[in-house]
Amino acid sequence: MDYELFINNSSEAEKIGNIIFEIMKDVIGKEVKVEKLQHKLGYQYVYIESEYLTIDIDLDDEDGEMEEYHEMNLKYYSVNTNMRINIQLFSKTFDTSWLKLIETVGQLLSVVEGDVLLLDDRSFPIMKRTNNVLLVNNDLDEYQIKYITKESLKLLNCHYIERSFKAE
Repeated sequence: MDYELFINNSSEAEKIGNIIFEIMKDVIGKEVKVEKLQHKLGYQYVYIESEYLTIDIDLDDEDGEMEEYHEMNLKYYSVNTNMRINIQLFSKTFDTSWLKLIETVGQLLSVVEGDVLLLDDRSFPIMKRTNNVLLVNNDLDEYQIKYITKESLKLLNCHYIERSFKAE
């Protein structure tokens, strides 16, 4: 399953990639690899791989795609973001992968100061942080209820408020 994590941070994308790599090494406790790669379309990205999930962060925004995401995130979710992080969880280990993702996001929240938005592959907003308040969407479907639980959200290791994002 794919996710997008948007953050607002003053650090360069490569530095954020290194921070996430260190967090994942701590969270996963097994082999985690990081590489700086060049896509066949020419742009560079940081690629982080583990047995549970992969993360890639585009280092070049030559086509201005991030500005479009910034405007959409501001308009639809009221978050100010300037960086997109693509995340892929492996379906064969999804139950564990989800927990590793939540713990990684929780540690990242303690490092980055700006707004944060986590979307699933349907652009469903799972959580967002704005004005230093973390909100978790509680308007879940029957599938999301199975993995976005109070127990799994404890891994964020920070205070959050549950509420529906429908009214936004």
